[in-house]
Parts: sequence; C-alpha cells; structure tokens
Amino acid sequence: MYRMMIVSIIGLMVLHNAIDFSRRWRDRRVRRRHPTPAPSSEPRTYQRFTLNERIQHWLLAGSFITLAVTGFALTEGWDIPWVEGQTGATLRASTHRTAAVVFILLTIYHVAYLAFTRRGRRTIRDMVPRLRNAATVVCCAASCLRLGPPSPSDWRDLIHTVKYNLGLTTDRPRHGRFTYAEKMEYFALAWGAVVMIATGLALWFEVPFLNRFPFWSFELATVVHLYEALLASLAIVAWHFYFTMFNPDVFPLSKVMITGRMTHEEMEHEHADELCEIDRREDAPH
Repeated sequence: MYRMMIVSIIGLMVLHNAIDFSRRWRDRRVRRRHPTPAPSSEPRTYQRFTLNERIQHWLLAGSFITLAVTGFALTEGWDIPWVEGQTGATLRASTHRTAAVVFILLTIYHVAYLAFTRRGRRTIRDMVPRLRNAATVVCCAASCLRLGPPSPSDWRDLIHTVKYNLGLTTDRPRHGRFTYAEKMEYFALAWGAVVMIATGLALWFEVPFLNRFPFWSFELATVVHLYEALLASLAIVAWHFYFTMFNPDVFPLSKVMITGRMTHEEMEHEHADELCEIDRREDAPH
C-alpha cells in the first residue's frame, strides 16, 4: 500500500508543481516586460509568522532532517566517515533518539500553542474546516494521507488553480490566510507526526511493547515507520521545497520564515483574500 501511495502521490505532486512552475515562469516573464513603478517609500509589509512560530518551524526542520538522515542511515547501514563499527551505530541511534525527543516535545508544545493561545486558536479556525457534512470528513481523512486538500472549497481552489495554470481561465485564484497547498502539508504533517511517534515509541521500547502485543504488530510498526518516513521525506522535497525554494516567485529561498513578513505585492499574489480582510478591518470604524 505504501509503495503504491509513494509512487502515485509523489508523481501527482511533481505533475502539479511542473504545471505550476510553467505558469509562474510565464507570469514572471510578463512582469519583467511590464514592470510596475517602484514605490516612492519603503513598501509596506504584513506579519505572516510570529517569532514563536518561526522558532517552532526551524526546530521542526532541524529535528525532521536529523531523524530522516539518521533513520535511513540505521535502516540502510550507512557508515559515518569518521566513526566506524559499533561506535558509529550507537552514535546514529543516539542522535536519532535525541532528535525524536525534540520532535515529540515540539509536537506537545505546538498542540498547547494551538489550544491555549489566541493566535493558535485562530490558526485552527483558518486551517481546519468545520465538519458539517460527510464530504468534509472524507476530505479531511484523505488530506491526512496526502490525497488532496481538507475541504470541498479547497478542492475548488485546487481545480481553479490548475485551470489557471493550464490557461483555461484568466481569473487568478484568490486564497485566504492559508492556501490549499499549505493546508495539505499541515494535515499530512499532523497525521504523520501521530504515526511516526506511535510506531517510533514501539520500536524504541521494544521489550515492553512485545510483552504486551503480538510480534506481528511489532513487524507492522517497523514497516509503517520506514515507509511513512520515506513518504514524508519525498513529500517534503517534492511539495514543501518547491513552494519555499524552487518556484520562480521565491527562488532561491522564501524569506518569510526568516523575517516573518510578506510585502504587499506578495500578499496580493498569494493571499489576496486575506489582504482584503486586513484592509476591511483597518477601514472599519473603531
């Protein structure tokens, strides 16, 4: 099942991003031929991520990359050039478990951040659709498996975006605070964290686990842990790296997770509906 998912999901991600890249490249060439006048003053910027959220992101990035490298090193038996033999294996295992502890603590902190802070609760409202009907429930479940965005309205945004990228419509898609691509990634991360933490703890505490569960469940945890890690790693490269590094609008790197802010032009391009909402709030009488 995981092999089929990896081939189909990563293949569709690459196809989606190839179409998106082609359209962004054409739009970029048009903007270069018809540049907009430079503003007379410093362009206004909008806060996208707080310092707290940026620290969470970089801790997640560091722990995830460390887990992926050391995990595949353990599975494939990669040698550390300067440390060989049993010492190298012990170092890989210790590093993997240390990164796992950071990942678990960060997950717990993030759940608390979502639950107990005003901005966290707003993030949940903007990210997670209300489960008003069966279609939304199915979309949310499918999104956890990286099979699409988490709501019917997000599906409409995806279809609209593809049609725009293929030149079938001239109306540029408008997105709110989070695009369907960001929602897909967040849902996959949330579900992947649950799966990886559960199976990882089973492998870490092997003896207590086998004292309580049959051996086939341990073998299942081993397989799921490996293939979920492989799927997640490939999805990060094919999906997250594309939107934050490789697409023509941000190449070679989006600075949003460094500065936490976006310019008016970037907001208008990527989050036009959120920009309108910000303008409405500012124009409203106090």
